[in-house]
Amino acid sequence: MYFATLLDRNYIPRADVMIDSLINQMGQGFSKIFVLSLDQVVINYFRDNSKVECIPLSSVEDYFPELNVAKGTRSKVEYIFTLSPFFPLYLLMKFPEIERITSLDSDLFFFSSPKNILESLGREKIGITAHNFPIELRHLDKFGKYNVSFQSFPNTEIGLKCLRDWAEDCVQFCGDFLDDKGRFADQKYLDFWKERYESVVTFPSPEIGLAPWNIHSYQLDFDDLNLFIDGKKVVFYHFQGLRIKSHSRFMLGLTTYLENKKPSAGALKIYLFYIKKLSNKGKGEVDKIKRLQTSSSSGFQSVIDDLRIQPVLFKIGPFSKYLDFRKVIDFAEKKLKITQWQN
Repeated sequence: MYFATLLDRNYIPRADVMIDSLINQMGQGFSKIFVLSLDQVVINYFRDNSKVECIPLSSVEDYFPELNVAKGTRSKVEYIFTLSPFFPLYLLMKFPEIERITSLDSDLFFFSSPKNILESLGREKIGITAHNFPIELRHLDKFGKYNVSFQSFPNTEIGLKCLRDWAEDCVQFCGDFLDDKGRFADQKYLDFWKERYESVVTFPSPEIGLAPWNIHSYQLDFDDLNLFIDGKKVVFYHFQGLRIKSHSRFMLGLTTYLENKKPSAGALKIYLFYIKKLSNKGKGEVDKIKRLQTSSSSGFQSVIDDLRIQPVLFKIGPFSKYLDFRKVIDFAEKKLKITQWQN
């Protein structure tokens, strides 16, 4: 089976961990993962990995000249969203021996193999991943009922048509905001795929699609090897929103969906497991793996906004503690009138 992901140097440890977990779970069912490399550092990093084939961004841009036009009209993150349909389409067109391509976010971790679920799609079906928002977060459906993190396309007429239509949609609009037509980034378009294409199915949840926005809807059973929910074995967890500030400081991205409640012990256990994996990949490479959210226009890092909504894990020797900095930050913001700190 063939897979695809895209990343720049900041996501190398996450992608490396994701690829390792996928290969370990797939075994002989794994053929190759294609990586759309957004910079040379990614190509150099995976150069000696026989399971990974890096494709430079320039190759895809040369193949689809409309990308160069779109590139000048949107932010970096919006352009990355725009690439979502183009990379799997490129692979299916350039490598006809690939019967199916499954595209992945680089911040997934596989706890079991997706092989059986992918095989259940047969030769024709397209598979997409639901957000599966709990009732209290159902209002977020306006940003898309489906999440562009794990989707699978057959190399058939219908699979290629879906990708071409999606690519055209993303060239027209791929803003990181909800526009007046109800469009949002690359994911809102998926809401209409079941109407447009008869062969689209939703992957079973929560086996596929466990993420920060729905993890607290379930009782978790996790032993560092297997992750079960209601007796169902979870295929992967999506660590969306995790930010690495240093080797000992991490913004989890959980409280955004918790309305000021603390994450559960089960959720934190999964994050500690994953952070340990990342730390092992990133030793001695702090500058390469930390990912600060920097405004392209001002060059400033909004540390206060980040800390107010995110829990932090501090690793102190063999111990780890959960700290909530929101009250401290609120106090600092009011007393010191700080709104942004320079990066």
